[in-house]
Amino acid sequence: NLLKADSMTVSDGDTARAELSTAQYKELSDSSLIANTLHFTISDSPANIDGATLTTTDYTAVQSVTAVVESDDKDLTGYTNLAARVDSIDLDSNTDVTVDVDQAGLVTGTGTYDVSDTASEIEAEAEKTNAGVLDNADDVSADTTVTLTVAEYKALDDADTDLLTNYSIEDTGAAINAEAALTG
Repeated sequence: NLLKADSMTVSDGDTARAELSTAQYKELSDSSLIANTLHFTISDSPANIDGATLTTTDYTAVQSVTAVVESDDKDLTGYTNLAARVDSIDLDSNTDVTVDVDQAGLVTGTGTYDVSDTASEIEAEAEKTNAGVLDNADDVSADTTVTLTVAEYKALDDADTDLLTNYSIEDTGAAINAEAALTG
């Protein structure tokens, strides 16, 4: 039993890490056995990482934290602490995972995701070059109508991303006329 040890150190250098779940890390942390928290990584489900087992401070103390999406829990938008606690969200080959804007910037791995957030978050991200993290999503939706420029709309609703929410275009006459000439 590891908890009977006087201390615990990962001895194979600066690059090797022991990968633990949140519960395993909590058990070791509570026992005061961990000599160097940077020798540990946490890999667990989004629900476990977002939960109350560990604090945000605990998660920032380790080398890295990865939330691994599970097939029976693919809507991550309710996990309000998740983006602040992880370095990455591994889709783990899951499709149609739903994340918010902050979480979308942390997505890695094989799979697909949709972004669902407030209109203000969607609008702020759409202002970034190539619609920021929204451009890699399959679908984007907001809680209310989003207001976009012609350029933001075109960057967002393109070949690989569909805007599935009501939107309005607010732009200069020249930009609207130019787009109307291309489509009309």
